[in-house]
Amino acid sequence: MESLKVVTLKPIEATPSSFKDYGQVIEPSPDDQRFGPHDAQLDLTQGIP
Repeated sequence: MESLKVVTLKPIEATPSSFKDYGQVIEPSPDDQRFGPHDAQLDLTQGIP
């Protein structure tokens, strides 16, 4: 059986530049606002997420 190892991670703020390799960082928007160009854009080029 493999032993457990504790790994301490240092959190960083998710900014558009620090998160770009993983996707988009978006800001919250009011519930009554319609979908628009500032919303997250799905990238389906590698299959269904």
